[in-house]
Amino acid sequence: MQAEQRPVSRKGRSAILYGLALTLGVCMAVTGFLVTDYKFIILPLLGFGLSLGFNVLTQYSVCSRVKISQTITLANFALVGTLLALTLQRYIGALSSPIRSLFPRQPDEFINQFSAAFYLFWAGAYAHIAAGGFLQTCPSAA
Repeated sequence: MQAEQRPVSRKGRSAILYGLALTLGVCMAVTGFLVTDYKFIILPLLGFGLSLGFNVLTQYSVCSRVKISQTITLANFALVGTLLALTLQRYIGALSSPIRSLFPRQPDEFINQFSAAFYLFWAGAYAHIAAGGFLQTCPSAA
């Protein structure tokens, strides 16, 4: 039995546009109008894509069907979490203190990159767990 292919609904398109606008808006607010740090674009979009894939897999494995507008909307949790983690880590230097205490003789560039990876991991994990809880409510028959 092959699943029926339907175009992305209006809500789905709105959720995608919302996610892209959120990413670009935060990039402009954080880095100025010129995006000089590409991790503020690449990592959130990568997080969005991975989260969308996991959301579809989660909802299909639990419900045997997928409501694409719901999965796209909940994939925006990853966008928000990633952008929040990158922004906070960039502007609040004290957040790198736990990593600095683990690796006291490493250069600042290593500390900054490792602490960004640490906070990105946990932001992505929490976003995926939160979205997974909502995805287990199965969509009703349309």
